[in-house]
Amino acid sequence: MTNFIMGIGVLGTWAIAALAIWGEQIRSRWVRPELRIEREGFSGTVATHENGKKARYYFIRVKNPARIPPAHEVQLVLTRIEKSGQFEPETLFDEIMPVAWARQELSPLLTRTVGSDQLANIFFVQADGILGFTPAMLPSRIPSHFPYLHQGPATLWVTLRAVSIEADSRSIRLKIEWSGQWYPSKAEIENACKVSVDSDAR
Repeated sequence: MTNFIMGIGVLGTWAIAALAIWGEQIRSRWVRPELRIEREGFSGTVATHENGKKARYYFIRVKNPARIPPAHEVQLVLTRIEKSGQFEPETLFDEIMPVAWARQELSPLLTRTVGSDQLANIFFVQADGILGFTPAMLPSRIPSHFPYLHQGPATLWVTLRAVSIEADSRSIRLKIEWSGQWYPSKAEIENACKVSVDSDAR
């Protein structure tokens, strides 16, 4: 009788394990990851560029709320840059440009697996009044027509989307209002360079 009960217990354990594996396979096959883009804000620390200029980076958070299954080969891409014109925003760039992940130098791949959240930096503001975008490539390889640097006060709009093998996020359009004035503290920079969600669309 004892052996019979133990046998049932072993079978029950195997059955639970099999159901768990089967359930995970079903989930992976039928449940797709979902990517979202959110503003994170300016870095808490001041960076020093090779030219000796102080700078702060602005971060975007790429999320996969379910976490399982993860999204593979995720890139955060910039699809449009606009600048204020005389009557309406003027389009400066209307292509696809991957942007840099936070600490890109530690993992040089352009893509990430997003289960847990990942941060990307899309631009920096510098002590000499420059606002610069941060493509995921060396400055020497940035195409000449890409509007990389902006000197002094500027109002810009950037459209971003996270793309992966399994799913893409909604596009988000951010408005950047840069006074061109550098301040040492994070709170002052956030006031000098305001970033707001202007719109989002498929």
